[in-house]
Amino acid sequence: MKPRSFIRALGDCWDIVSTIWSRYETRTLTERELLHIVRPFTIGTDQPEQVAVKRMVDIGILSEFSRGGQGYSLNLQIVPFVQFLLDEQSLGLIEEISANANRLEGLSLIHISEPTRQAEISY
Repeated sequence: MKPRSFIRALGDCWDIVSTIWSRYETRTLTERELLHIVRPFTIGTDQPEQVAVKRMVDIGILSEFSRGGQGYSLNLQIVPFVQFLLDEQSLGLIEEISANANRLEGLSLIHISEPTRQAEISY
């Protein structure tokens, strides 16, 4: 698979991948656990959970194991990339929140100083 196609496919499955990582990291999931995670992301689509899981296995996002029953985990080769993207995603949100807080603080200082200025003018 070409890198551009893989990244696009990872983007399409990102909500599922980030949920798997947040709950299981690199542990093996049972088929039941995986379908429970995937189900909310396929509601309202014409794609059943099993098809979404098969697609993720086919493109290499998930690895499938068959020891004592089926199990799945994130492909260990993409785990560092997933960790990097999640770190960047959280840092981006923190920066955005910080920027908005600074903007609100600046706006509140303007509003506080305006009545003081008006009081000085009226004297």
